[in-house]
Amino acid sequence: MARRKQQRLVGIIFLAPALVLYTAFVIYPAIQAFAISLSLWTGYTPDREYVGLDNYKLVLHDTVFWGAIGNNVRLILIPGIIIMALALYFASILAAGGKGSQVYRIAYFFPNVMSVVVVAILWSFIYHPDWGIFNGILRLIGLGHYAKAWLAQDTLIPAIYAPTVWMAVGFYLVLYLAAIQQIPEELFDASKVDGASGLQTFRHITWPMVWSVNRVCAVFLVLGGLKAFDFIWVFAYGRPALRNHTMATWMYQKTITEYDMGYGTALSVVMFLLVFGASILTFRLSSRREGT
Repeated sequence: MARRKQQRLVGIIFLAPALVLYTAFVIYPAIQAFAISLSLWTGYTPDREYVGLDNYKLVLHDTVFWGAIGNNVRLILIPGIIIMALALYFASILAAGGKGSQVYRIAYFFPNVMSVVVVAILWSFIYHPDWGIFNGILRLIGLGHYAKAWLAQDTLIPAIYAPTVWMAVGFYLVLYLAAIQQIPEELFDASKVDGASGLQTFRHITWPMVWSVNRVCAVFLVLGGLKAFDFIWVFAYGRPALRNHTMATWMYQKTITEYDMGYGTALSVVMFLLVFGASILTFRLSSRREGT
């Protein structure tokens, strides 16, 4: 009994610094944020006017915010499906080995280590209407009539898909590659002996064996899509049209640009709840699918 108490005391001693830091920098700021969301405050005056749940009532009737959620959903689904498909395809190829496979792994992963802002600036050059590579390729293949200012407000959200895919594929490729390499080689050998085609092998062996990675990838993609900020802010030079806002950019504009700290904080609380709920829902749905 004394030994167990001693072990518990040692555990508490080692955990105490982490708990203190977590409380000071996560729990306490979260409580403060909720308190601010219940007030009318510019962020620069010492006094705050308590307004209760009025800010949250405004969120429910904020058409820009609900439109922003729609943009977040688009940034989850469209790039997300392409990212997972390409990552799994390239991982299947690299898992087979072959000449130069190590070089390809580095090449695929390299965009992921770059800053999102750097990638956004790079792609703003690619999308340039006059001398950008994208329009240049369209003109070269005879599709110059499709060339346009891709970063205009009308095409801003779709313009984010390509750089998002280009930047993220390498990270998810690594996850899939690690999962594929854990599959027993005997299963693939047995499929060859049975005369299974490559598609049949993928469908009945590879896909079921990497399903747990699909779950992880889905959660990451949901989190990333719901927190989308950098590409829109850089592409629009910090001035996106109301229809092109995401939850994060709208929250930033209300809080920092318009000095409405109370309402902006209420938006951040709602955003946190949506991200948290969507993550749990994604995890539960994928876990149910894995168990069937």
